[in-house]
Amino acid sequence: MKFSLLRMIFLAKWFNELDYIYFEKPFSGIKKLKVFSHHKNADYRVNYNYRKIYSSDDYDKNALPYIMHPSNYLNPYFDLLKKNIGILISGNFEEKIYNTRVIPDNFRLLNRWEIYTEILKHKKVFSISGDELVRDLYTGRFKDKLVLMKWQTGAIPIEKWRSYLSAADFIFCVPGMTMPMCHNTLEAMSIGVIPILNYSNWLNPSLKDNVNCLVYQNETDIKSIIDRALSFSEGEKLQMSKNVIEYYKMYY
Repeated sequence: MKFSLLRMIFLAKWFNELDYIYFEKPFSGIKKLKVFSHHKNADYRVNYNYRKIYSSDDYDKNALPYIMHPSNYLNPYFDLLKKNIGILISGNFEEKIYNTRVIPDNFRLLNRWEIYTEILKHKKVFSISGDELVRDLYTGRFKDKLVLMKWQTGAIPIEKWRSYLSAADFIFCVPGMTMPMCHNTLEAMSIGVIPILNYSNWLNPSLKDNVNCLVYQNETDIKSIIDRALSFSEGEKLQMSKNVIEYYKMYY
């Protein structure tokens, strides 16, 4: 299906009532449609156990796993870069999109806009474009900083994203528009970049604070969690990065 904004709006509005999605089998000349559904008679059975996942620390083997952006599976080869960024955060930070009550009311978490405004107060924040990151990556100016890239100022192309992401020790993760989990968390973990997040229980199984992630909960945590991440020794970062990789390989 080609991308359609109208189609995406319909899916977002009616997702809870959506019983099935049809896929045409790509490797067969027979025009047979497969049903991808939670119904017992579906060709591909799906179990939407999100609530069960985030209400428990245990692994649920029957839940459909969250994935990286599909382009990462289609283009799996990329270069791992030398560490030159302390913390990286990247994405859309439009107030009209993310300053809503959806995340706080449904999940009791800070929304993206609330987190973004707190991050901007930190003295070690560099707000730059994707082009500036690429240009200055090896100058050393980002080594002990939090680098913030807004999509509106120019993003790194998806096929190069994980390569440049690998230059960071940490990724600062923020909730999406309608649910906490976002694909950039898994993209980072797949290359050993340590997530800083407020939804550790949304992964299956839950991430563990100080083992394979750093967890913040409220506005007052944000400054201290940034300071803490930037003060980690090389040995501490290396060990936590290994824990992240092990977790990703085992479950994702």
